[in-house]
Amino acid sequence: MRFAHLLGLFAGLLGISPAWAQTASSGFTVTQVTSGLNKPYGLTVSSDGRLLVGEYGAKRVVEVNVTSGAVTPYATGFNFPEGLTWKPDGGSPAEGLYVSDGQTAISGLGRVIHVDPTTRALSTFATGAAGDNWPFNL
Repeated sequence: MRFAHLLGLFAGLLGISPAWAQTASSGFTVTQVTSGLNKPYGLTVSSDGRLLVGEYGAKRVVEVNVTSGAVTPYATGFNFPEGLTWKPDGGSPAEGLYVSDGQTAISGLGRVIHVDPTTRALSTFATGAAGDNWPFNL
């Protein structure tokens, strides 16, 4: 998938249509699939095709139904969910959603959180070193 197409998709999720998003790559169309997200920041697609979006302002990850536009919580308990990636089944690390989460109030360190695809339980996959409190994107 081309980077310009991803930018166009993200712009569509935000409900904005800048000229570059509509003309970046011929053959692609930007379609708004939802609105009302609280500072969306980062997105990924799961192995089974679900669109997951980090909602920075609400400190959660939501699932967006691209047909209906419905938004449902997928996982909560984050500080600042930023980068998201989906690791398919097979090998190590474990399958599921990985979220770069900004600094915690307790440690001041950023972390990478694994979300189990079955239970939706959160577990710390990695923690940043001192002074490395924002792991931004995966």
